[in-house]
Amino acid sequence: MMYRAEGAMLAEEDGFSLVEMIVVVAILSMTAMIAFFGLQATQRPKSPAALASDVAHLIQFVRLDAINSRRQRPLVVDMVARTISNERGDRLLSVPAHMEMTVVTGRELVRAEKRATIIFLPDGSSSGGEVSFKSAQASAHLSIPWLTGIPFVKNSGGNHG
Repeated sequence: MMYRAEGAMLAEEDGFSLVEMIVVVAILSMTAMIAFFGLQATQRPKSPAALASDVAHLIQFVRLDAINSRRQRPLVVDMVARTISNERGDRLLSVPAHMEMTVVTGRELVRAEKRATIIFLPDGSSSGGEVSFKSAQASAHLSIPWLTGIPFVKNSGGNHG
């Protein structure tokens, strides 16, 4: 038993443990981060250049996932739902309704109308393809070479932020 200086007993459960405090701080931090990014995304519409940059980052993620897992990994472009994602769908980008999207995939570069898939291989290469975004003010073109699988973006006109 533990005693205070005055002689009263101390309970083992007085106060909060360090682990409990860390959990509370982590939950508050995650909530603040989600709120911050959620508000930031709704404040201004994405430009084609910003969307192409986000897609390039997603492509890098899928490519590195293929290399690390030593398995093929697809980048899935759903033209009807206007989404671009990894195969599990846990990394999902939405294409705004005001933006036109064109996808060309495959070795023969076939234009997709409903759903397109770009495959990334364990050696870092890909099936290759091109994704273009166009709004009234600007456009951006994203190329994925089959040999390296490393995307590059070319912007033209308008706001690039």
